[in-house]
Amino acid sequence: MPIIKNKSDENYDAADLLIDNGKLTASIHCLYYGAYQRAMYAMNKSGIGYEEQKENYTNYCSDLSVKKSSSKKLGSHEFLIKECIDLIKSKTDDDTLIYKMNRFFFYLKAYRKKADYENISISENDVKDCKQKATFLKKTIDAFIKNNFAI
Repeated sequence: MPIIKNKSDENYDAADLLIDNGKLTASIHCLYYGAYQRAMYAMNKSGIGYEEQKENYTNYCSDLSVKKSSSKKLGSHEFLIKECIDLIKSKTDDDTLIYKMNRFFFYLKAYRKKADYENISISENDVKDCKQKATFLKKTIDAFIKNNFAI
């Protein structure tokens, strides 16, 4: 099994173990990274390898038009998520699906930041909501890979 896909699966499994043991805050971190690594895996399956993913982000940040732009540069995670969603968008007319994927990725990232860095408690409802979104992303990306690339 590919290493990044395995890491994604491990993060989803770790989230379940953490949830089952009442470690709700840490589970959010695993749910986000499980989904993010799934996006990395999809990009790799599309022919954009892991090294190229890093290089593309570095080149994007070095692009003079980006440096001169008044808009904020995307972080490495946002960049890869955008690229993955754009890839999926190129193969579907389902705007609702694309909207949900964008919303769910950025929701998970925001919750991961809250869970990791803010002085707040994470509730069972928060975890349930994040798990539902992360599971949707995993299933959506897996279906995309199955329908578009040799496994």
